[in-house]
Amino acid sequence: MPRLSPTENLIYATTIKMMETTPFEKIKIVDLGKKAGISRSAFYNNFSSVYEVVQSMEELILSSLPSLELAVNTYTKYKRDSDRTELMALMEYFRALCGPNGDLLFESKVKERSKKICEAELALRAPEWSPIEREMIAAYLAGGHWNTYKWLAFHTTEISMKDATKVFDSLSDMVDTLLKK
Repeated sequence: MPRLSPTENLIYATTIKMMETTPFEKIKIVDLGKKAGISRSAFYNNFSSVYEVVQSMEELILSSLPSLELAVNTYTKYKRDSDRTELMALMEYFRALCGPNGDLLFESKVKERSKKICEAELALRAPEWSPIEREMIAAYLAGGHWNTYKWLAFHTTEISMKDATKVFDSLSDMVDTLLKK
């Protein structure tokens, strides 16, 4: 995940807070600036609109999916604790974006990006399968990824990283078993 400036972090945090009660389309820059304690020019130095803030949060998540896929372990045992830490940090953005005041298209964006990652992995891991078989399994796994991410986004305080790792490792084992057949 790229480093964000303090102002960007403040804008993201304030946007997320405001999305708890207001659809992102109805958030006004002047109100966001007041709640964040920043000037309009400080906002415009970083973003051109609230929509751009939401798009930027989405892109942070979507661009992180390849490493997050490793973190969630649907294909292989995780290698880097930093991937899982990044996943947990992004869950706050994820929760806001898929919540009732978030982007209605966010789910399809995540599933589509995840499906492409799955298809590429299946092409390497199961080259003997036909393209349609790989596409179908990839779509199934992408739906599972969405549900896993969404569940985790709304339960981050209820599950320890150790317990999450056990679950992800079990899921990885199930996928490995599927690919061996």
